[in-house]
Amino acid sequence: MLKLSHRDDHASPSDHRTGPRNADEVGHIPPIRLSVQRWGIARDTLRAMVDTLNAADRRIVWSDHNDGGPTDLIVHMVDLEGLAGPSLQAPWNLLGPVEALRAAREQGVAAVVLAEGEARHLPMVRTGCWITSSSCSLVTAVRILAGAAIIDASEVDANARCERLATLASRNVLARVHRVVAASPATLASSVRTLINSAQRDGCAAMSYASIGVASDVDLEVPPSSTPTQVLCSQLANTEADLLLAYPWPDLSSSAGKFAPP
Repeated sequence: MLKLSHRDDHASPSDHRTGPRNADEVGHIPPIRLSVQRWGIARDTLRAMVDTLNAADRRIVWSDHNDGGPTDLIVHMVDLEGLAGPSLQAPWNLLGPVEALRAAREQGVAAVVLAEGEARHLPMVRTGCWITSSSCSLVTAVRILAGAAIIDASEVDANARCERLATLASRNVLARVHRVVAASPATLASSVRTLINSAQRDGCAAMSYASIGVASDVDLEVPPSSTPTQVLCSQLANTEADLLLAYPWPDLSSSAGKFAPP
């Protein structure tokens, strides 16, 4: 029988909480600091991920959450099969990230979950922002997440950035990340609109939130809808776009025991 997995350290999420940092004399705010907490992932594998992420984009400073450094957002990175077993025969292990996200919320720490695997394998009783990697690897998925909802090159207010990340973490949603690549900026804008229209039409529930990251010179007209949508200036290439599409997820924790047999 698989045993319950535990974190390597027992630091409270609040130990890593920091406030916004001021802009420098020319108006540039410091890089975003993201820490990654591993679940079902070997330490050496996470270290390699962090090195890869730091080499790919200097606008973000990535770190291993267990190192205890300051962070603007905690990303709980979950390998579902690595945590619960190849056939998910130990689903109780998934309670670890559920509890971690609950504790972060109680302590006012911005945190989200990024899971590799299918959404149907996530714990049903959960709160917070849970994101699945679709068919991407976790490294690719977290880079898409950063481009879609975290980086905004036009931002000059550190307080506004912290509020935006806190808002992302405060949502009770099930979300997916998507990357769109096209031959030209015009084709890219059209492909993004098509993807959003398809998600709104074919989703099992109405989308509750969308965040899109594009280059500043992409003329992107978001389809009119009641879905709150933000567009960030995050991409270096005008032929790529990153998207985070979110759907509402109810908080079932208060009713989990209501239908238990006497």
